[in-house]
Amino acid sequence: MSGMEVLEETGQRLQLKVSGSPEALGETVERVEEFSRKIGFSEEQIDRIKLSVDEACSNVIEHGYNFAPERYYQVICERLENGIKIVIKDDAKHFSPPPVTPPDPEAELGDIRIGGLGRYFMGVFMDKVWYNTELKEGNELTMIKYLQKP
Repeated sequence: MSGMEVLEETGQRLQLKVSGSPEALGETVERVEEFSRKIGFSEEQIDRIKLSVDEACSNVIEHGYNFAPERYYQVICERLENGIKIVIKDDAKHFSPPPVTPPDPEAELGDIRIGGLGRYFMGVFMDKVWYNTELKEGNELTMIKYLQKP
């Protein structure tokens, strides 16, 4: 299998099995982009979705799987009545992320803590973002983006 495999693809759902290798990331984001475009998102909204998916998958690859290409995670996109739901599931060691704190706009660039900014921007770019903290094993991140905010 290459770095990414399509497990299901319909007008309502896209399910991908993705290697923990960074090389699979580009194709994964492209598939999510195509699915989002079919739903009717604007290019600006699609860019925000792509950045959020890229960040979330990068976190799995780096922090969950330590760049191990033999490990796999799933990206599941579902068409909603007014948007898209994206779920990213992995079997890495379970963790409960700390609350996201926004960067200090007054801080000098060199003083800004690098870690955690990606999660902050996912929350800015998407309409809803949450982790399933009830899991005993693995991790599950859900993100929702609406075509128009309800």
